Amino acid sequence: LKQKLDQEAMEGGCGLCRKPFSLVFNRPHRCKACNVHFCQTCASMKMPLDGPESQPRRCCMRCYVRIADEEWEAKMAEAGATTDGASSSNGPTPYELMVVDEEY
Repeated sequence: LKQKLDQEAMEGGCGLCRKPFSLVFNRPHRCKACNVHFCQTCASMKMPLDGPESQPRRCCMRCYVRIADEEWEAKMAEAGATTDGASSSNGPTPYELMVVDEEY
């Protein structure tokens, strides 16, 4: 069964950027939230998927942003704030918190 799943992943390429997989340089990585195969770049995020106390697990960028949005909206709802994005007085959104370090 594992060989069949690996073969399907190898044929389809990355679920986000569509880059083809190889056995050495671009191996498939499965997002633990949506179970789709992604390249290392597109599935490099880690987030606790089974609640805030769980271990961080690999997830793709789409799931990371979706889950972060849900958590942010839940926190804002607890605080009684609006989440329509019209005002920045509620603090930064998950999109604003995602910082890309360009100085490697």
